[in-house]
Amino acid sequence: KAWTTTKLSDNVFLKKFINRSQITLRYAYHNADRTRGIPADLICIDELQDVITDNIPVIEECASHSPFKLFMYSGTPKSYDNAIEHYWSAYSSQNEWVVPCDHHGVPGDPSTWHWNILGEDNIGEEGLVCEKCKQPIYAMRPESQWASMNPSVFQKLKDPYEGYRIPQL
Repeated sequence: KAWTTTKLSDNVFLKKFINRSQITLRYAYHNADRTRGIPADLICIDELQDVITDNIPVIEECASHSPFKLFMYSGTPKSYDNAIEHYWSAYSSQNEWVVPCDHHGVPGDPSTWHWNILGEDNIGEEGLVCEKCKQPIYAMRPESQWASMNPSVFQKLKDPYEGYRIPQL
């Protein structure tokens, strides 16, 4: 409420603020025509798995004159044949949250530990467990970190996407 007044537009598809910024919402389920001609600094596409891949470059053109050109995509893949999988596998860093289990290797030497990429094998009776030894692990442990599963994308592409998978354990 501190950033708007009743004199400014505040409807479902357009929100304006006192600092002259605004949020414009559109949907592009079948085609991107509703997004054409809207200038933008930041393009956010939610439910990317339902957007036709050919429409994404058309939507991105809204930021063509912006000095910032920021893009943020999110969604939940329903299969391997969708826009999320396409961008994730071909153009992203494929970052995963890795959690160490120091029951393997040399104590105090993280390079020898087993690192868990969180998935169904890490679900235990009372919390997260190591996929190898089934001992408890802790996702918020200080050594836990984001790790790129596709580091070669930085060599192949001029401007790859920073992609992050958030597992719903």
